[in-house]
Amino acid sequence: MGVQQTTVIDAIGIDTVSGAVHLTIADTLAWDADHLRLLQKKLNAYLAFVESGELYSAYPSAAERPVVLDLRLRLSDQEFDAVSHLGADQRFAHFLRRVADWARVWELRDEAGWVAAADSEGHSIFPLWPHPRHAAACADHYGTLEGKLRLLDTILQNCWITPEETLKLQCLGVTFGDALAQRLGLAWVAVEDDAGRNPALVAEGTSIRVFPLTSIAKRIERGEEVVIGDLFEGACATIERLRAEETHRAGGHCARRLVGAARDGSQ
Repeated sequence: MGVQQTTVIDAIGIDTVSGAVHLTIADTLAWDADHLRLLQKKLNAYLAFVESGELYSAYPSAAERPVVLDLRLRLSDQEFDAVSHLGADQRFAHFLRRVADWARVWELRDEAGWVAAADSEGHSIFPLWPHPRHAAACADHYGTLEGKLRLLDTILQNCWITPEETLKLQCLGVTFGDALAQRLGLAWVAVEDDAGRNPALVAEGTSIRVFPLTSIAKRIERGEEVVIGDLFEGACATIERLRAEETHRAGGHCARRLVGAARDGSQ
């Protein structure tokens, strides 16, 4: 989404007060000559979307309604940085003010659908942002291994979550697990045992099970300082060692079976 994707319609919505159809362009680029060229292409694509009738084929509820092209301009770096460093309550207040002013929220989606999460009781949670730049930043930052670790480090260093907020700390554990999965090629599964049903990471072809949900929470609750880089590298080293040991044992067992088969064949 954004001006750089000149053939994509960023957002479509109907104003419940005026009844107008709003076609929104998310313009998050800094101004330069190339920006103006991209914006012109984007506007032409939006006009063609309406004039060709594709809008009404894709969204029949838009028929007989006025159409508004809604250009959402780039946030200044100063405002973006200021909002990014607000505490949770202040960010929520900022979100409410912006949504009330602009009557828009932004979500993330990919080929698999809308980005969502879940709480400990299985209730679906859909993250929302008041501006496309905030949404794009989350998509870009979280998508990389470095982004995941930087996000965790920022939250921990600023003490944005207290030791009493167990659920939020466990959410950090999920992010930590995503980072492990990305580095080591692990996969998420649900494991049931005497303690109940818990998310775990598995290394394919081994018996290794990693339970990262409480990896950060239990340390914070004990009053320990968590250095996310050290915790992550230590966990990776341990998992790699266990995987190598298990592979070695499996290889030795296979070799013994081959020797036994050769002896059987020579009799």
